[in-house]
Amino acid sequence: MNTKPAIQNLNTVPLIKDLMYVQQQDSVIVSGFLTPNDGGGGIFVWEPTQPKSNHNGGTIIDPLVPFPNTWPNTSWYTSSNSGYGCWIRQYSGDLNVKWFGAKGDGITDDWIPIQKTIDYYLYTEQILTINENMSNGYPYTTFTNPQNAIFVPAGTYLISRMINLGYGVNGFVTIHFKGSGRNENEQSGGGTIIVANFSNQPAIGFQGVRYSKISGMSIL
Repeated sequence: MNTKPAIQNLNTVPLIKDLMYVQQQDSVIVSGFLTPNDGGGGIFVWEPTQPKSNHNGGTIIDPLVPFPNTWPNTSWYTSSNSGYGCWIRQYSGDLNVKWFGAKGDGITDDWIPIQKTIDYYLYTEQILTINENMSNGYPYTTFTNPQNAIFVPAGTYLISRMINLGYGVNGFVTIHFKGSGRNENEQSGGGTIIVANFSNQPAIGFQGVRYSKISGMSIL
C-alpha cells in the first residue's frame, strides 16, 4: 500500500506513458492508462529515493522505461535502469488489474497485465509463509490472511494463457481474485467475465494457496 497525506493543486497528464515527459515534481494526476478515463489512472507522487529497479508498470513507474508501441508487452513491466527516482501510485485496498494495463474490452489479450498484477501482489503485498512447524507429526503453516484483493472491474477479459494464482513456491499464499459481479447471462455482457481462448488447460490455476477464493465473475 502506498499512501501520503492529501495533495492538492495537482497537474494532470493524459496517460501513464506521459509520466516520462513530466517534470519531476511532488505529484500528478494521470487520467488513464491507455486511454483517458479507462480506469487505469490515479494520483502519483514522485519519490526520489525509490530504486528504479522496483518499477512494475502499475504502481511504481520509472519514467526512463519507454512505453511500448504495441500492447500488451512484457517489456513494460521491468526496468534495467540503475539509480533512483520513480512515480508511486497512491492507493489503499485492492489492487486493480486496470492499473497494470488490462482493458476488459473482449478483444485485447489481457493475460499479461492480469498476471503482472497478480505477481506483484504475490511477491510484494502478500507475505509468503514457510512450513517450519509441526503438529501431530505433520507440517503446518501460519497464514497471514490479507483483507485486500485483486480486483477485476466489470468488463470482458480475454486471456490466451492460464492465469496463475500462486506458484507453489516458498510456502503458501492467500489470495482473493474478485470481480465486480457475475452476470447470469454471460453472453449479454455486464459484470466481470474472463474468457479463455484456449482449451488445453484450465483458465485459472491455483498452486500453493490456502484460504483463497474467486468471487464476482464468470469464467468462460
